[in-house]
Amino acid sequence: MNMQTRRKITGCLAITAHCTLMVINKEKKIKS
Repeated sequence: MNMQTRRKITGCLAITAHCTLMVINKEKKIKS
C-alpha cells in the first residue's frame, strides 16, 4: 500500500511537471 501511494504521488508530480513545462514552452513561443 505504501509503495502504491508513493507511485501515485510520483505520477501526479510527473504529470504536473510535464503540464508546467508545456505551458512554459507555449508562453516562450508566444513571447518570441
